[in-house]
Amino acid sequence: MISDSFKDWDVYTAKKAEILAPLDQLEEQYKTYRKVYDPKKGADWLERKKKKASDLKRLITDTYTVLKHSFANILALAGEDKKEFMEKEVKDIDERLVIVEKVDKTLDDLTKFNERLTKTVNQLAELRAWMIPTKEKLEFVTTTQELSPEDRVKEILDIQLQVKDRTPKIEPLGIEVHALLDEEETTQTSETALKHIADYEDIRDTVNELSIRIEVETGSITQDQKYYAEYLYGVKTFRPWMEEAESVAKAPLAKPASLEDAKKLLETVQVKELCNVWSDLQLKTDKLANVIAEIPTQVKPDLAMLESIFKDFRAVNDKKLQLLAAI
Repeated sequence: MISDSFKDWDVYTAKKAEILAPLDQLEEQYKTYRKVYDPKKGADWLERKKKKASDLKRLITDTYTVLKHSFANILALAGEDKKEFMEKEVKDIDERLVIVEKVDKTLDDLTKFNERLTKTVNQLAELRAWMIPTKEKLEFVTTTQELSPEDRVKEILDIQLQVKDRTPKIEPLGIEVHALLDEEETTQTSETALKHIADYEDIRDTVNELSIRIEVETGSITQDQKYYAEYLYGVKTFRPWMEEAESVAKAPLAKPASLEDAKKLLETVQVKELCNVWSDLQLKTDKLANVIAEIPTQVKPDLAMLESIFKDFRAVNDKKLQLLAAI
């Protein structure tokens, strides 16, 4: 038993000295931990730090396990009267082991920071990728002579929807940008962080500018112009099917020989009816287009006539939609 005690003491002494090196290294590693404001570089940096910390923690844990086992054997032989004195032997090691928890927590916090930063920077990139061409498109739509009035209206309304979809995201994004990138006690000096902040502010200002401009443009569009543009775009979408349906409608009808043939005949009849509705709708659309074209030259446009035409072709359009649903 005495021989085993000497062996335990030798092991304990050796392991107590051995554990100091990885503890020192882990503490030095901990001092280098910091926020990295480039998401990709930060992720790579964290991966290296985690690997190094994992290797050191494993060495510390393995060494400490053997050390504690040997010390427990020594303590069992020392007796209760020497227990307090002996426990002081490992107290300094236990105190230094706190670094392991600090490392784990800090690396976890930095990982969460990197994930939030990555998400935020990606959002900024997505907004910028949308913002620049949208700004150019709005400039083109509002200045070009190449677009028809209805195409111009449709493009402006489309841009308005895009701007309205993104505007509510700007303020929460700004809160997250400053939460991640502002320093609490000192002025931010990282060029990368400052670039992210400047990028956000540019996006915020540009989206606000787009919002103001698009509201001015849409404010000049009447409700009837909106209906007309939406209708004409519906016509463009519907036309290919309609051309095919007209060829079917012109074919002579044959007497059905079976229930299945009767069902097909019914579909053909519905197509014929839809073609008639389409023709009616085209006539009203042409009439409306002529009236709208004359408005700029009229001192006092006949709004009652315009509203009547709109009412008529909306009714026909509703019938067309009902037929399409039935088919």
